[in-house]
Amino acid sequence: MPEKTLFVVLGAGATKGCAANSSIYGEWQPPLTRELFNSRFDVILQQYPVLHGAAPEIREAMGDDTQSLEDFLRESYRDAGDKLNQRVRHTIPLYLQDLLHRVSTGWTRRPDHYDLLIRQSLRRFDRVIFVTLNYDILLDRALHGISPLRDMGDFISLHDDKPWALIKLHGSITWARKVVSDGYRLEAVASDLEVGDEIHHHWTESLEEMRQWREPSYLGPGYPALSTPFGSEDDLNCPTEHIEFLCEAFRAEDALDMLIIGYSGIDKALLRLLAEAEAKIKHVTVVDSNRDYAEAALSRVSEEINIDSSEPAVENFEAFAETSGLSGFLQRRSEAS
Repeated sequence: MPEKTLFVVLGAGATKGCAANSSIYGEWQPPLTRELFNSRFDVILQQYPVLHGAAPEIREAMGDDTQSLEDFLRESYRDAGDKLNQRVRHTIPLYLQDLLHRVSTGWTRRPDHYDLLIRQSLRRFDRVIFVTLNYDILLDRALHGISPLRDMGDFISLHDDKPWALIKLHGSITWARKVVSDGYRLEAVASDLEVGDEIHHHWTESLEEMRQWREPSYLGPGYPALSTPFGSEDDLNCPTEHIEFLCEAFRAEDALDMLIIGYSGIDKALLRLLAEAEAKIKHVTVVDSNRDYAEAALSRVSEEINIDSSEPAVENFEAFAETSGLSGFLQRRSEAS
């Protein structure tokens, strides 16, 4: 019999609903994209003065419901030619790494719904490819407990004892690039920051260690390999080998079985890869905050990719995992594969 493969796509909404006991950890509740610079995170922003100074104008822009955070960051910082705003641009990944590190270690130690998703998926399918747009390591930690993620190769290795892979398209707080600029300072990043192309991973829950670059005879500063959210123009921040692995996995299937959780479809990076691989979706179920959001995400995906059948979930991820939504989906799709 051919192997049965499930593709699971996770966005920011998945992190917010990953834990049944998360309500007791309100301080580091995972933010949605629009909430990334909320005043409740000032304790972190203060450690990055040039970005802290830009926070009021970011918040003012977010007061306009017609303005997206992604568009504002792109137009105000990425595309700005002056040195001050380029410094802001280069500081954003450091702040996001710090913020998502605190979410990863302070939000919950038991991502129950991720555990349910992982174990029930692996029970029903021969292999599962997890594709996440998130930087945090809540999903990574749950998978690491099954098979360690010691280096970059472990993310995409598949064998009898490890029938899963994890692709992080926009990078991870544990991923780093080598800083090649002279005089690098965390609290005052230069406008002409230069980093290497190679990405290293070191499994750690220490922010200080995440910011190191390790070679056999060298230990120096590392810069977070994660993407600043720029909307549909978001850059991939993922090793070439991981992208090639994912595209080959897409091409290996006549049509894909897919579960999408908390992904709006606005970020086009994943959709571009699916289109380039000429992938077709046999069935997709979309889970979001409610049915309306799920239907909107499904509509955006269907504009780019051929879909045979689809279903927007009525409930959010928490309810989907805790009721028969998840188990029912997995049973139906495994029997149909």
